[in-house]
Amino acid sequence: MFWAADRDCKQIDIWSSALAVQVGCVDRAQAHRIADYLVRHYNEVVRHGHVRHLPGRQTWRRLLVRTIRPGACQNGAFGATPVAWVAPTIAHRDRDLAVRAVRDAISSFRRYGIYECINGYCRKLRDCVVASVTNAYGLVRPPPPARHR
Repeated sequence: MFWAADRDCKQIDIWSSALAVQVGCVDRAQAHRIADYLVRHYNEVVRHGHVRHLPGRQTWRRLLVRTIRPGACQNGAFGATPVAWVAPTIAHRDRDLAVRAVRDAISSFRRYGIYECINGYCRKLRDCVVASVTNAYGLVRPPPPARHR
């Protein structure tokens, strides 16, 4: 797993670790280690298909904006935007769990609406963050037909 920073906030960064796998910044062995970590820690980093930046109940040790309380926004809440790279990374090791994450995110959208982040009953910015739904949609839509020349 990658650190969020090398000094301040030197904490495991779930989102960037999975993104590194999807954009090819890691070798196969490291991709499998990241996928293994996400599978092992699934219940602490994924809720309703939304993903935390940090594992467990951690919050950022230092914030640029001090008004973000622990458990809110990207300081301990769960966001749906990274499901687009977290689920495919999980699929390296557990395809069923990856499918569950995407289905859970879509179910949450249908039941509660699309939020930037959720955490318990806390939900922020309804229907403002279209990346959440478009990223999930990109995982489930059929591929475009092949174009022949």
